[in-house]
Amino acid sequence: MIEFYKETHWSREKGKFINAASEHNYNLMLERLNEKGTEEDQDDDAIADVFKELLGYKSGYALGLGHSVIPQPSPFMQKNKTFKRLAEENERNKTCANHYKTQLESLLGEMADWRKQFSEHDRQINMISLQLESNRESQQETLGDA
Repeated sequence: MIEFYKETHWSREKGKFINAASEHNYNLMLERLNEKGTEEDQDDDAIADVFKELLGYKSGYALGLGHSVIPQPSPFMQKNKTFKRLAEENERNKTCANHYKTQLESLLGEMADWRKQFSEHDRQINMISLQLESNRESQQETLGDA
């Protein structure tokens, strides 16, 4: 998240931040993260907390990142019963969707196997048909000669 902030506030042409405030905020973020521990110990929640602490929080908009990311819901919304119900329902729907996606992938794999088997059987039937046709023609020639 912090690297994304840097990318969106860095001028490649000038080789520096687009303004002093952006550079100051970035340096403060790195400083606060270093205070919280090494990079290995940092998780997404700690990074998000530092981000919100420095840039503030605005409902429906991720400050410093604009509309390019979906922001976390406000503390008020997180306590709302309807929001909680919808969030739980959303998680159940994601679980179901993943389950059905797995089933679909399995079915598609089986269909590919059936297509291979069908092609092999079709090839065998064509070979037998050609052999029968050849045998019939040789029998007709033999009967015609007699």
